[in-house]
Amino acid sequence: MQTINRRRLFMTTAMLGVVMLGVPGILTAEAAPAKKWVCPPCGCSADGTEFDAPGRCPACGMDLIEKPEDKPSPPATAPAATKPKPAEPAKDAKAPAAAPANPPAQVQPPQ
Repeated sequence: MQTINRRRLFMTTAMLGVVMLGVPGILTAEAAPAKKWVCPPCGCSADGTEFDAPGRCPACGMDLIEKPEDKPSPPATAPAATKPKPAEPAKDAKAPAAAPANPPAQVQPPQ
C-alpha cells in the first residue's frame, strides 16, 4: 500500500511539474495583433482609413483588403564624402615593365 502512495505522489508531482512549466509561457504570451482592413487605393475619401473587420468601403463600395504588415525600413546609410578611386593592379617585381604610352620620337642621324 505504501508503494502505491509513493507512485501516486510521484505521478502527481510529475504532472504538476509539467503543467507549471507550461504556465509561464501561457501567462506571458503576447496577444496576436488584431488584423486591420483598409480600402484599396482608389482615390476615395476612405483611402488609408483602417477598419476592424472585413467588408465594403463605406465611401466607394469596394471590398476591403487586409492591411499589409508594416515592415521596418533598413537603416539609412550616410552618403560617401568622396568617390573611391578604382583599385590599381598590383605591380609584380618579376614582371617586365610596360612600354610607355607615348614612346619618344626617334631621332634620325643627318645624312
